[in-house]
Amino acid sequence: MLRLTLLGGAVTITVGRDGGSEEGSAGLQQSQPKAGSGTYRDSRQPAITNWLAGRWPPTQAADRTYPELRADGTFWAALDQAEQRDFMAIAQRRIFASGATLMREGEPADHVLVVLSGRTKICISEDGRELLLAERGPGELIGERAALVVSERSATVIALDTVHALVVTTQRFAEYVSAHPGVLSLVEGQVYARLREGRETVIRRRRLNLVGENCTVVLTDVGGFGGAHRNDEDRQIVRQALYEMTRGVLDSLDTVCSCEDRGDGFLVVIPPDVPTSRVVERLLQELPPRLRRHNHTYSAAVKIQLRVAVTVGPVVSDPTGMSGDAIISAARLVEAPVLKDGMLTHQPNLGMIASVFVYETAIKPAVGDADPTGYEPVQVTLKESSLAAWMKLIDPRASRSPLISCA
Repeated sequence: MLRLTLLGGAVTITVGRDGGSEEGSAGLQQSQPKAGSGTYRDSRQPAITNWLAGRWPPTQAADRTYPELRADGTFWAALDQAEQRDFMAIAQRRIFASGATLMREGEPADHVLVVLSGRTKICISEDGRELLLAERGPGELIGERAALVVSERSATVIALDTVHALVVTTQRFAEYVSAHPGVLSLVEGQVYARLREGRETVIRRRRLNLVGENCTVVLTDVGGFGGAHRNDEDRQIVRQALYEMTRGVLDSLDTVCSCEDRGDGFLVVIPPDVPTSRVVERLLQELPPRLRRHNHTYSAAVKIQLRVAVTVGPVVSDPTGMSGDAIISAARLVEAPVLKDGMLTHQPNLGMIASVFVYETAIKPAVGDADPTGYEPVQVTLKESSLAAWMKLIDPRASRSPLISCA
């Protein structure tokens, strides 16, 4: 609902959802995406009126009012005039009050934004405490990684003072970067630069104390991670994308798991009280759409072909990590030559390989995302081991040109 009223030369804007409204004199009250709202009051009425009327920018009044937008070294400053014009054409202009939540960790990633003025903080919840990751200000793009790589927020964004922003839906942002290859390269570079801030790359370790319980073991591996077609920046982007995908799987299980970073993949141990069928179902619900979105958005150097092995068996934990035959078997399966050859030949986004036990008990009887259709029996011979397994290639038509060497 939107109502505009003139009161003695002042402008009152009312924006609200059905059944409620908020009002403020000589300013704007804006209902916020997801959570947080408040009132903005400013004496610079002509500039705000121009802004609301769609004459912002490039009016001189607007430029004087928001000089920070032209700051060097930001996403906005890196765009040329045509790119800026096209971005504004698909954006909505929003004002957020100090303390408002612009994005919330764990919620759907349905928009990105560019800060016009004001500052925000990026934080995550860690063991019930708020952990500050970074601050973002004028000219900076926020929310791009979640919008392009994953479907939910990995962090919360809060306004530190009154924030003016251009807001774009994730769908329109994806269309925008697809139409502007230079912007896509810029976004990829920004993702890498932000990863180097350090704290965003650290996966929050989850620990289990195990003394031989039968657990579900999942091991992931990015094909060609160390290939010559990637540089260090590319690998950082790939690692962060895989981290987000792994978080998506773990969070959807709603349980405490052990997750260890293996550089080009993750080792996940799920406790015995979680059915293996549920683990497989979640893997197939979370990974394919995230991989499709990532590989559709990013350039060839950071595309991901992911191999995933699933086994079940006794696992023992100690201060240095996890061990057990199930983990060794998972390592053999994920490196299976038959899986690597299949992925190199058919170029799928995802290759699943499961032990016979997992197939017979968790995949074969299942329906829905864990549908057994498409699995084929294979024999894995590697490092003096010979294992029977079942393999499935998912999204084999994702690309016809080789992305990687599966070495």
